[in-house]
Amino acid sequence: MKSVMVANINIVKACQRYFLVFFLLASYPVSSAASEMFAFSDFPAFRTFSGETNQPDFTYASAIYSIFEAPIKEQLRQAPSFAGEFSIVQIGCGTGCSNVAVVNHRTGEVFGFPRGGEYNQGLEVQYNIDSRLVLVRWFTDSLWENCILESLVFDEGRWVAKSAIVSSVQVGTGKCEGDIANEIEASLQ
Repeated sequence: MKSVMVANINIVKACQRYFLVFFLLASYPVSSAASEMFAFSDFPAFRTFSGETNQPDFTYASAIYSIFEAPIKEQLRQAPSFAGEFSIVQIGCGTGCSNVAVVNHRTGEVFGFPRGGEYNQGLEVQYNIDSRLVLVRWFTDSLWENCILESLVFDEGRWVAKSAIVSSVQVGTGKCEGDIANEIEASLQ
């Protein structure tokens, strides 16, 4: 009886994952200029910070991030690397699993990230100091056969999903591997 319950729970989890992917993709706007949704230059940083970094403030952040206080503080010793005044900190949570925090150097505020954990396996992020855009790649299944390429914009403390592409692993073709921006560019052609 216990093995039947475990099997049913696994089926429910698999259905939830596929529903999440379907819902995620169905909710993205369709644009004739899809490449604009993936261009760093289309989402410039609002301001640039150069000064003394404040200590991280976990007051309004999810409790998960306070567990990772040491790596977040370590990252804040570096200059901002995202959107003019932020740093992105990716923290491992097991094989293929990671969580991401965004920390403001000016205020110390810690923000969550909409992807990560066990449902976004192999999570990779690509970003730069001059833009609020983050390109994201993650796998939808435990076999790492299908990946999602997304563009997310950080807008005054909120994450806005802009676009997504589904891709399947084809070893040696650059699909679901290598530079995210290059893979997106190739997928849009």
